[in-house]
Amino acid sequence: MSERVADWGNLGSLGVNISSLYLVMGDLDAAAGAADQALACANRGDFPDGAARAHIQLGIIRAKQGRLEESAAAMGRAIVMAEREGNLSTAAEAWDHYGEELLSHGALPQADRALTEAYRLRKVHRLAKLDSSYYNLGRLRLLQGDAASALHLLDATLKPGHHPDSRISLWALRHARGEALLALGHTADAFGDFRTALDVARQWRLEVLPADFTRISSEVELNQIYSSYIEAGIRLYFATGRENLARNTFEAAEENRAASLHALQALPDNWRDALPPAYWAALAQLHSIEVRLLNGDSALLRDEMRRVRSAVVEMEASTGATAETNSAGTADQVQRRLPADTILLSFHLGEPQSLLWAISRTGFSVYALPGKADLTQLAARFSEAVRTGAEAKESEGRQLYQELFGRLDPAFRDKPRWILALDEQLFHIPFAALVIGSGGGGPIYMAERHAIRVTTGALALLAGYSQSWRDILSGRFLGLGDAIYNTADPRWKGTVEPRPISLSWLASAAMTAQHGPVLTRLPGTAAEVEACSRTWNSHPGTATLLEGPAATPERLRSAFRERPSVIHIAAHFRQASAPPRYSMIALGLGDSGDPQWMGPLEITRSKISTGLVVLSGCSSGRADATPASGLMGLTRAWLAAGARAVVASHWTTPDDRGVLFIDFYKHFRETPDAGPSVALRRAQLDMLRAGGWRSDPQYWATYFIIGDL
Repeated sequence: MSERVADWGNLGSLGVNISSLYLVMGDLDAAAGAADQALACANRGDFPDGAARAHIQLGIIRAKQGRLEESAAAMGRAIVMAEREGNLSTAAEAWDHYGEELLSHGALPQADRALTEAYRLRKVHRLAKLDSSYYNLGRLRLLQGDAASALHLLDATLKPGHHPDSRISLWALRHARGEALLALGHTADAFGDFRTALDVARQWRLEVLPADFTRISSEVELNQIYSSYIEAGIRLYFATGRENLARNTFEAAEENRAASLHALQALPDNWRDALPPAYWAALAQLHSIEVRLLNGDSALLRDEMRRVRSAVVEMEASTGATAETNSAGTADQVQRRLPADTILLSFHLGEPQSLLWAISRTGFSVYALPGKADLTQLAARFSEAVRTGAEAKESEGRQLYQELFGRLDPAFRDKPRWILALDEQLFHIPFAALVIGSGGGGPIYMAERHAIRVTTGALALLAGYSQSWRDILSGRFLGLGDAIYNTADPRWKGTVEPRPISLSWLASAAMTAQHGPVLTRLPGTAAEVEACSRTWNSHPGTATLLEGPAATPERLRSAFRERPSVIHIAAHFRQASAPPRYSMIALGLGDSGDPQWMGPLEITRSKISTGLVVLSGCSSGRADATPASGLMGLTRAWLAAGARAVVASHWTTPDDRGVLFIDFYKHFRETPDAGPSVALRRAQLDMLRAGGWRSDPQYWATYFIIGDL
């Protein structure tokens, strides 16, 4: 309505409020887009105090994006404008926000000056929002090591009770108060505050816009609350031995794990049908920007990406498709559902200690592990040693195994099937190559004792699937390999297939790639998909193979409609150079002679009902692992789209005609109900025992499997 009557003042006010909403949910890109629009409106119409507030909003966002100089400049402009207009309340708010951001970046002396000035203005002039000053000064004192003063200030924030219109969320206030109590040694009281904070945060999570970007952002925002609740609860558990604390903290960890992915998986199949045509056009545009960023980073492209992402978020939110996560009783349900030969090992990385919950049908225990920094360093050293074939891989593998699993009771450790619920950098560990002992003159690898599967979380395990693997695998095999990657390939004819009148959004996205890198041919991948197809299928004609000119996004999407049981993609995978660092799949040449790419965005928003996806190629599973959300990238995308399990690689693999995968499919076909993790383990052992270069874990340990069936 405001747009129709050109009410720039109201539009500016709405823009600031919408930006604030996105900011609270952690979606910085959408928040920045709305703030820019608010500032443009403020500059066009009568919007008293509006430009200053828009600058404050931009200052907050720029600081959270790590652009501190731009943040300081925006806050400075806001303060000058507010003081010139005589609006001391807005000036105090600018000082307060600026101090908050300095605080979050560890600039304590500068934060002290800014927050004190905000407090002085509010106190002297009897302005509103004095509780915000108490809260921020309390956080500052806590970081300065004065927990007693911090608690006094935070208590002052609560008196005579938390105001409903306060800028400070109740969960943030209770969390800060809990931190002060914990620092003073009052663990039980701190745990009570953390529990209150978590209860409020759970309700807040239900109110997050039902869009994947904002769900992921909210998980990062809330992760610290879950972590504090877990770590305080475990302190009490070790002090009191109350088992309900061990179970409650496990359930909180699992509630927080990959909640955004579970929400996507829980949505009805027709949620995509409610999205307007403009949504798919925006998604295609976003994919195009991703592809262009693969070829070179650009500030202009990143700004364009933020703008288009904001539009995508708004259209996803308009569907109203959301899902609630309930973790109550998860521990008991997991124990009842686990097979007798299986354990679930659930990790939480923290400081000064990390945690490992071990659950079997008959047992439940929690173990203290080294802190996050130490485990992350050990994991990085071991992974690099295995990747490069360094001699240190055995000693590093022994040490990391002992730190992660050495405390397990034999009743857990001896189970042949391990399901791992991982946290942050643990996703990048090649677990199959961990060394559990020595025998026969060499190391005994973890793959020799256990079938290993990564789960997205205990809640996803409980959701389960009604079909068995034997039923799921009754359909076709879909293989893609030996795509045409450059115009020097003799198969490249320089002709283009006629386009349909109405292109699908995926095909449209694939055709928007700009000049990209020249990729080498992978001739062995044709033999790989053909051999894997023969191994998998007992009858001719039950496979779809896309090779050479047929290895394109359009043909692949068309083949998805046949609901294949197995999708095997042997291709180039290229990782983005800037966050979020996930891989994209190179699929043949487009009209311009440049590679066409398929990325997580279009896969996630598609509906691809399949059993198993195998991504055979260099670093196909490499991606950022974020707190709470877990491993991002292609593996998450395929699971969100409907795959039951995904096999991917940690690092570069040779173009070797898929020897390991031929054995993998043979074992999986022979005993389908044992699941793909058992088949992968047997194939890895085949490689280990065969001798030669394939027996080195550098080759076979790069592959891992993630899924919840």
